[in-house]
Amino acid sequence: MNVLLPASLSEALNQLASDATAVPMAGGTDLLVHWPVRVEAHERTYVDLSRLDSLKPLRWTEDELILGGLTTYWDVILDARARAELPLLVDAARQVGAIQIQARVTSVNFRLGLILAFCNRCGTSCSMRRSQARFI
Repeated sequence: MNVLLPASLSEALNQLASDATAVPMAGGTDLLVHWPVRVEAHERTYVDLSRLDSLKPLRWTEDELILGGLTTYWDVILDARARAELPLLVDAARQVGAIQIQARVTSVNFRLGLILAFCNRCGTSCSMRRSQARFI
């Protein structure tokens, strides 16, 4: 296993561009789960994005919650404004996994899991109230 630790988003993109087989990694939950059975993954190169501040968690505009690439379920659960303005989103985030997973799973897996949890929790006709969430 070879892990690259880029210091910037630009460096990460260059590393990924220079090695077509390199795999971007943020939370690493998929890697951890499949490690024992995917022996071929042991020889891959991974680009660890977890230290890139430009991808760090969520931020708000006047009327939107923007979830960055390193946003976790836990980031959403702990955000006071999300709890106040998007309680269904926070509730859906609480439905996925244990605290250890909520604190580690990043936006790529977060999006699918959150959408599924949100739909299961309130159905597809639910409104997210006056604020909207947007993924970047």
